[in-house]
Amino acid sequence: MESQSRPQNQGVFRTLHLITAALVSLLSDRVADSDWTYTLDKCGWWGDANNQQPIGSRLWQLASLPSSNTETYLAMAEGYATESLAWMVNDGVCKDVTCTASFTDSKSQELYLNVTFTKPDNSILTYAYVWS
Repeated sequence: MESQSRPQNQGVFRTLHLITAALVSLLSDRVADSDWTYTLDKCGWWGDANNQQPIGSRLWQLASLPSSNTETYLAMAEGYATESLAWMVNDGVCKDVTCTASFTDSKSQELYLNVTFTKPDNSILTYAYVWS
């Protein structure tokens, strides 16, 4: 029986698989740091238990924080998103992942998150998501 090689475009490198992996990372709750005091529940995703490189995000914490200091709030959103996707760079799935956050408009508290993935072949994929 002849062995078959896997086509280059299969696995997590394919666009839909990359987006799915990113959504799992962004939408799964990473446990809060030990100094988190805004809520009693420190959340956490069972998939991160005993995992040295957790893949959940702490974006859930933004719901408990005031958004009046826009720059700080958006910087935290970008940091939480970047933290949750860092495994993609560490594991070689992407060369780089960049996250930028903004509000959808000046009156809304909807968070617009734009994620740019640089794949190993240097192609760019951009994905946007709105949290409300």
